[in-house]
Amino acid sequence: YSELTDTLRAYLEGRYGVPALEQTSKEIMQDIRYKGLSSEDQDYLQSLLFTSDMVKFAKENPSSSVAVDHLERAFRFIERTRPVAEQHAEQEDSNTVASHNMTSET
Repeated sequence: YSELTDTLRAYLEGRYGVPALEQTSKEIMQDIRYKGLSSEDQDYLQSLLFTSDMVKFAKENPSSSVAVDHLERAFRFIERTRPVAEQHAEQEDSNTVASHNMTSET
């Protein structure tokens, strides 16, 4: 959870300009509220940060299925919230590779 939330905090800092690496979970949620995230993404982020805090400070041990769910949701969160220009560039790269593979096979 520490690695997952550190990575997510770094992403939030770079993407939204929120000093998430130095903030508490509550402070992150207060600052991120005004950054245009959907309520679903805000709820997910709050859930992940809360669980991470419980693991770190209360020594809670969530099941492996809960941990895997948080990891998968973190990937989806980043995919949904990353800048549109990055998404288009990645799509173009994928199309270029697919086109190259098709011409190589023929």
